[in-house]
Parts: sequence; structure tokens; C-alpha cells
Amino acid sequence: VFTLHGHVWQWNPYKNDSREIGDNSLSQWQGSRDNHGSTDHFDLVVDKAGGEGGQAGDYLYTVFQPLQASTGAWGIFRVGDSNPQLQPNAACTPVKAPPGYVAPLPKDDLNRFIRQPYNKAPRPS
Repeated sequence: VFTLHGHVWQWNPYKNDSREIGDNSLSQWQGSRDNHGSTDHFDLVVDKAGGEGGQAGDYLYTVFQPLQASTGAWGIFRVGDSNPQLQPNAACTPVKAPPGYVAPLPKDDLNRFIRQPYNKAPRPS
């Protein structure tokens, strides 16, 4: 299963008797595509980069099975701001960790998809 988080696209993005790629008002919309294999192909046309709200940022595209994702079947779909003068490099602004935070080393490749907690202090009883 192929997914592009936060986005949908047309199943059949073809117009002019399927001679051109473009908006097809008769096509259904989908947010993932199943039965995707080594010989499959499809045209994915994103109508609104940044999802319905048009938000700048990084969006994950990946496969459903974590074991395939851990071997490299994933990537980043980067959406920039439509007006860079308002927020320069908004999609690339790093998030600052709290002082003293040290990111833990992953135990295996699958752990790179799991966000570690900032606060490891025990919960109050």
C-alpha cells in the first residue's frame, strides 16, 4: 500500500479522452493505493500541495508494511511556502530540543520511525 500522508489524489487523473494528464471530474479520490508491486505504475497528481489546508512542511510517503519501510521504501515530500517572503524556509526550520536532551541511538532500523519521548522521568504515583 502506497500512502502520501495528508494528501489525496485522483484515481484516474486523465482528460481529453485520456490523452492528457489533468483534472477529471468523473474520477474518485483516494489517499492510498493498494496492490502496488514491482510491475505496477500509476500517475499521481497532487491537486493541493500541503493537503487540504495547503500547509508547508515535510510529508512522509511510504508503504504500509513497516518491514518494507525499514529497508528504504519511504521518502519525504517537501512542500514550501507559496509566499517565501512571509516565512522564509518555513518547511526547513528545525525544531529545538529542550536543553540537555540527547537523542537515543536506535536499536535497529525500525526504531527510526518511532519518536522517543523528551521526558524520561518516572510518572508520579
